[in-house]
Amino acid sequence: MRTTGDLPGGFEPFETRMRIEFYDEVDGRTRLEIRQWLREDYVSPSEEGWAEAFTKLDALLAA
Repeated sequence: MRTTGDLPGGFEPFETRMRIEFYDEVDGRTRLEIRQWLREDYVSPSEEGWAEAFTKLDALLAA
C-alpha cells in the first residue's frame, strides 16, 4: 500500500505491506490475523488506527 499526499499529523508519505489471513476456528468462529510492516516510528499510530477501526467494527456487528 502506498500513502501519498498531505497526510494529517505530520506524517510523510510511506509504503507498507500487509498480510491479512482468516482462519476457521473449531467453535464456528473466524480468527483474523493482520500483519503490517511499517517504519518503527509509524507503528504506534498504526496500532491506534487499527484499534479504532476494530472498535467500530465490533459496534457495527453488535447492532
